[in-house]
Amino acid sequence: MTQPQHPLAEFLSKIPVLSAYRDKEMRREVDRRLREALAQALEAQRRRVTDLQQDLLRVPGGLRWMGLMERVQSRFTLLMDKIRTATDGYRPFFDLERVDEAALERLRQFDQDFAQQTLHLESDLEGLQQAVRAGDAQTLETGLQRLLDRLDALLRLWEQRDRLLQHPDARWSQG
Repeated sequence: MTQPQHPLAEFLSKIPVLSAYRDKEMRREVDRRLREALAQALEAQRRRVTDLQQDLLRVPGGLRWMGLMERVQSRFTLLMDKIRTATDGYRPFFDLERVDEAALERLRQFDQDFAQQTLHLESDLEGLQQAVRAGDAQTLETGLQRLLDRLDALLRLWEQRDRLLQHPDARWSQG
């Protein structure tokens, strides 16, 4: 059973401008939470890289991979920082009458597609873990480079998000 709404809140929700503002504030909150969840998921992946570094240090010759591992770590950190400090999906100083709902929908779709792209990091890290366990230097090198390339691609893709906010008719490319 739903709880009855306070009479003042109920009255205010019926005023179109306030209702629209509240809806847009809710979108901001959802956007912020999505970005924080994304950053936390990336942090978990970054910790796996740290564990891999420790494993590599126990393997003869593993020290040679530390430079590349550090580059991977720094890309993860940069991506997480960009996500956490990104502009909210809706800026309150916009005029409520001029908000382009289609642009907001494109931004929501972008965030969803971006989150989908990050799922590939999981399989990349699984492959690296297997290569470390097997002591397979060639697969390890290939896997580290693939992971670094994927992180660079995610960074480039994330930069397109700002363009979507600045230019509501803009599109993004996933490739």
